[in-house]
Amino acid sequence: MKDTGVYLQNYYRLIERVDRHCEGIQQQYGRLMQCRKGCSTCCSHISVFPVEAAVMMDAIMRLPKTVLADLGKPDGIQSVACPLLSENKCLIYPARPLICRTHGLPLLTVESDNPIISCCPQNFQNMSPIPSQAMIDLESLNQILIAINTVFLKEWSEKSWPTDRIQIAKIIQRARSSFEK
Repeated sequence: MKDTGVYLQNYYRLIERVDRHCEGIQQQYGRLMQCRKGCSTCCSHISVFPVEAAVMMDAIMRLPKTVLADLGKPDGIQSVACPLLSENKCLIYPARPLICRTHGLPLLTVESDNPIISCCPQNFQNMSPIPSQAMIDLESLNQILIAINTVFLKEWSEKSWPTDRIQIAKIIQRARSSFEK
């Protein structure tokens, strides 16, 4: 796989900002949250932007060969659970995509001009309303991610790389085939 480091600088800066914000929410409101290491209730099989897939693929390719061989079975594409889970833990946790970094936290979206706040039903159970500093503006975050992904795709000229969202099982399959070459 081509070195993607220079093409991912914007993405890594975004991840640093998001991680700091999420850590702040956790520090201030952790007593109201049930999300903990080993909790994988929200970890479903999703698709990600190509910029995220590039980071994930690099991390997947760094896994031991024996672990990589067990990932992404052909029917894994239809699976509900994330194929990167092992004993309820993410095998590529430091490289997990943006949506995984914000799972469980209060996410603010707007639908028909109405603000909607959603979070893991086990979190913030006895708190209403949820304070605005505990929320993540998902629409703004997605707009930034889309812009970063657009720049990534323009700058990174690997012709065989997909330009639409990519399922995690497909990233695993691609990593496995790159590893076998």
